[in-house]
Amino acid sequence: MDALGVPEGTDLRSLTDDAVAWASQHGLVYGYGGGKCAVALVHAPVAVLPTPFPRASFEKAQRAMQAFNLVTDRITRDPTYLQQTLASAAALDKFTANLLRIHDKNLELRQSRQEQQVVLAINRSDYMMDEPSNRLLQVEMNTIASSFGALSTLVSRMHRYLFDRAGIPYDDTKLPPNDVISAIADAMAAAVKAHGSRDSVMVMIVQPGEKNSFDQQWIQLALWERHGIRTLRRSLSQIRQHAQLDDASGRLTVDGKEVALAYFRAGYSPDDYPSEAEWEARDMLEQSTAALCPSVAYQLAGAKKVQQDLASTDVLQRFLGDQSDVELLQDCFAGLWGLDNLEQEQTKAILQEAQEHPEAFVLKPQREGGGNNLRADTLYAPR
Repeated sequence: MDALGVPEGTDLRSLTDDAVAWASQHGLVYGYGGGKCAVALVHAPVAVLPTPFPRASFEKAQRAMQAFNLVTDRITRDPTYLQQTLASAAALDKFTANLLRIHDKNLELRQSRQEQQVVLAINRSDYMMDEPSNRLLQVEMNTIASSFGALSTLVSRMHRYLFDRAGIPYDDTKLPPNDVISAIADAMAAAVKAHGSRDSVMVMIVQPGEKNSFDQQWIQLALWERHGIRTLRRSLSQIRQHAQLDDASGRLTVDGKEVALAYFRAGYSPDDYPSEAEWEARDMLEQSTAALCPSVAYQLAGAKKVQQDLASTDVLQRFLGDQSDVELLQDCFAGLWGLDNLEQEQTKAILQEAQEHPEAFVLKPQREGGGNNLRADTLYAPR
């Protein structure tokens, strides 16, 4: 047997076929093909069997998530910190500048409604195991459009099915249940209830031609089946065209239905704002009393620049009073350095090391959604 307890001689080809069939039958799928609408489907990329992962690191990630959520929430309540930390990025990046502009413009309005303003955070912290240290190191914290929560629930169910199919023994201590679909739907229902309006809807802000719609639609299905709350899927452009905002009350309606919760699965990339209309839609949502997942402040709190700044002990201690939480999060950080001041001696030293050992570094821009990082030979361009 291997580390998973898979008996020798197990037909892995047959298990792979079973995995593809199960995924196709149970909605563990992804849009395939080009064009404006992906009508063809393919199973989502999955491992046929779960990857063995150190229990101590798994439990550490669970503990750290509570502290990461706490520090993120506290950052959203400190506009001065956000403005100061992101000023250098906003000076060079129009996308960050626009988000800060909307944040600052609506700050007084949202603070005046603080007791009734509902914000829902569905965050995802990504990690990798470092070699050879075997440390759990954070890749990034996602505070907007955190995807694959629903499909990961299905992957967990699929692995249990395949273990049963192959006669591989397991229990909850080795293969923990992972019902993210229900957890997200229940959190959304709580936000809708806190908003307080009757016969209201959730609006899911989506990208045109979304290929990952099944991951999203599992959530809206659970929200309906568990709580009887309807979901409207709209792009930012459609919000600008069809939403109405009552300036006095902040009440937002779409197609005549009051919006209790706006859940963003778009809006994290400059590509989601091809015209001023999309920015106007984002501004309208921020002005409304609808619960937001996330608010602009939450999106900014997840920026790469903020993540880099949080690696400082002084900054962590500013937002976390518990020293054990500070130490827990510090132990999750890889080396993080900003490039704000190229004349700083530490910055010069890091740039020199990156030039000599580019394979040991990743250069991250202020972008979400993957595929934006520079590595190895693309990391450093001599002048």
